[in-house]
Parts: sequence; C-alpha cells; structure tokens
Amino acid sequence: MTTPKVTLIYHRHHFLDLLFLLEIACYLPITLVARPLSVRVLPMKTLWTLKQLILLPPGFRPGPTAPTGLPVNKVAVIMQPPVTNTNSLDFSIHAQPLPAPSTVASQGDKGKSVAFDIPECQPSPDGNAAAIKSTPSRFHAAAYLRDAPDAFKVKFTTNRSMCDEVDCSLSCYSSYGARIRCDGSGDNKKILVFFNNQDDFTDCVNSPRSNLLDLAFTHYSPTDVKLSNEAKSLFVTDIPLFLNKTQVCQAFSRYGTVIKCKLTPRKHYYNGHIQFSSADAVTQFNDIWAIICLGNFLRVCPASFSKSQRDSHREHVAILAGIPKNIEEADLLEIATQVNTKALNIPYLSALTSLNLCVFEFLLVRYS
Repeated sequence: MTTPKVTLIYHRHHFLDLLFLLEIACYLPITLVARPLSVRVLPMKTLWTLKQLILLPPGFRPGPTAPTGLPVNKVAVIMQPPVTNTNSLDFSIHAQPLPAPSTVASQGDKGKSVAFDIPECQPSPDGNAAAIKSTPSRFHAAAYLRDAPDAFKVKFTTNRSMCDEVDCSLSCYSSYGARIRCDGSGDNKKILVFFNNQDDFTDCVNSPRSNLLDLAFTHYSPTDVKLSNEAKSLFVTDIPLFLNKTQVCQAFSRYGTVIKCKLTPRKHYYNGHIQFSSADAVTQFNDIWAIICLGNFLRVCPASFSKSQRDSHREHVAILAGIPKNIEEADLLEIATQVNTKALNIPYLSALTSLNLCVFEFLLVRYS
C-alpha cells in the first residue's frame, strides 16, 4: 500500500505562517512547493484561524524524525485520534480535558496553592434560621388635607404646588426619601412621604411644620391601609361586557356607599373591584354569593377571602341543560329559589352555540 501525498502551495513571503506545520507529526507526507507572487494564497487571517483550530493530543511531543533544518520537503503530521464516544464532552474538537478535583496541593506549586476541603451540600435543618431576614427601613408619614389649615389649602391649590413646597421643606432631613406624592381624592386626599431614619421621622410627626403653614404629619402604614381597603372591598366576576361602570355601581349602592368602582376586561366578561366606605357593607356578602344587575347575575365575594374560600363557591355545582334560547339569568330566578341555589350563570359560549345550559352553585350538596 502506498502512502498518499498532499501538496501545499504557499507563498514564500508567507512561509513563516506555515512553520506551525513543522511542529506536528503527520501520517501524510506533505510536499511544500513555492510559487511566485502571482499565485493566490490563503490570507493571513485564515492561516491564523487554522492555527487556533488545530489541537494536539495531551502529552504530545515532536518525534525524533521531525526535521530541524530548512528547506523541508516532507513532514510527518500526526492527527488527533477520533473519539468514538459521541455522548462525551471529548467529542467536540474544542473540548479540553478537565482537571481532576483535588484537595491536596501539588508538589511543584512552590507553596502557592492552598489545600481546602470541599463542603458537602446538605439541606438546612432549620429553614427559618437559614433564611435572610431584614427589618423595614422606611418610616412613612402622611398629611391629610381634611385636617390641613385653610391657609395651606388656599395658597396651594394643585397637587404639584403642594408636593413641591413639602418636598422643599423636608429636604432638610438627610434621610428624607424625596418621593412625595398625593393619594386619594376629596376628604381622603393625603400627602405621602417617607424617611429612612426613625429619628428624622419622629421629629417630623411630633409637631406641625411652621414653614408649611402648620401642616401636620402623622404616622402612616401602607400595610394597614391595604388590609383596611381589603376589608371594605368586593371582588366581582361574570360582569357582561354590555354593562358599564355606572350601572354596576348603582347595583351595589343598594348595600352601602360605594367610593370606588373599577372594571377590568378578562376574556368574555368584566372583573370588578368595588370598595365601600365601611367594612360593615362587606360583611353581609359572606352569605350573598351573587346580585342581580339588569337581569344578570354578578358573582361576588369579599376581597379578604383566601383562595380556598373562593374555591368553596364552586365546590358544589349543577348544570341545567336544554333551557330556551335568548333568556336571561333573571328568568330562571324562580327555579333558583326552589332549589335554594346561591348563584347561577349562563355561560357566554352557551348563547353562541347550541349548548343551552345554565350553571347553578350551591352551598351544600342536595340529593333528590
């Protein structure tokens, strides 16, 4: 069997770029032939890329048969043996051998290495002790406009003018947050500020601000306000898209004074957030699961309910099929009263298809 030969054409001015071939032993003898300037050769960038792509096997050293003088006609180049296991990391030509983990310093490290023990990953016996805990660093204060002096309200008639004046006055505190804002409307309008230091906060709320026409700040807790708002709010679902905010607000005004009504579209219905002036109006909805608004049942539940309490409204459900088309849920009120249902709903898709069904929700399972 004869050994195949490979001939490389190179430019004599780029011969130094091909010297890296002389450091490799190969099974294929290579013949280098010089050509004049008119012959097209590989660019410098390509030659340098080839140098980076060629990887030698670990521990490789040039053999004794490698020539040492120039010019050279034939050079033996040893290629890296192919990897048979394609699932390993060594399958890639760019893969490098990973060093074996060791906790003992090597002998030739000249005392620079540090031996250490690799800790084992184990679950913490006490999750609360391992958790990162922090204390609140913000101290909030509020100035209610219903308690503000008349001189202050006459001089500053807009939210921007009030915020700018208060911001300028409280800038004397180093921990002042500088994120002043107005919240609410009417008698509930207030100016909200916060401090990062308790001493500055205490000094601000202890006495009225003389440079703000005796405007007084009091302690304000966003968490307590959120819980208070939830205790006075309802979550409403299954509001038809043809109902507007005014109609929904009037339907709930029968149960108390509504101070906030917000509708958010979701799929084929609206979701609503109703807030009353007091929590007493929401207490009665612990037993009321739905109200009627213009012939349509609107599902309701207090906003303070947990997920399990909300899911309990859908725990016992019955379906009435074969109802006439083009009827409203109020037309089935007589049947709902007879079976003592808490809420009912005709699905939106039932009106568009031939399903013709109605969903009844019960507090307890009824057997007939």
